[in-house]
Amino acid sequence: MSSHFRFSTAAALALICATAPLLAASTPTPAQNAVRTRIAGLKEMGTAFKNAMDGLRGSAPQMILIQQSARTIKNSSQAMFTWFPAGSGPARGLKTAAKPEIWSKPVEFRAAQDGLARAADAFQTAAMSGNADAIRAAARGLGGACKNCHDQFRVPDQH
Repeated sequence: MSSHFRFSTAAALALICATAPLLAASTPTPAQNAVRTRIAGLKEMGTAFKNAMDGLRGSAPQMILIQQSARTIKNSSQAMFTWFPAGSGPARGLKTAAKPEIWSKPVEFRAAQDGLARAADAFQTAAMSGNADAIRAAARGLGGACKNCHDQFRVPDQH
């Protein structure tokens, strides 16, 4: 049994040593993690906006859905300030729809982010009021803030 244990340990050690380079190669870099985080966050925000707009359709707006979506959008707009760290742009060879201008024009990008955060806050305030007309007006402002940033700082879809 003792020799079996040594063989198993040696075999396991050899396997670990042989696969370690493969595991290291598949470990995402901090820049890749940043891209994944922002893609997931932006998708979550986009889904929340769609859900809120769907909740406004029909004769009786779905206020709970709209309010939950507004909270997600506001939280995402705040988290977005951390989603674009230096080194996570296309210049690093990463697959991203983020334009280089995000990093070459940081003041303008921050202004666009601030505009989104204000619009998200206004949208959440309107959602909490339960007033469908106020929600629709705030949604137009939120959509405009999204479009402003996309027009300046996002590569257009190639579909």
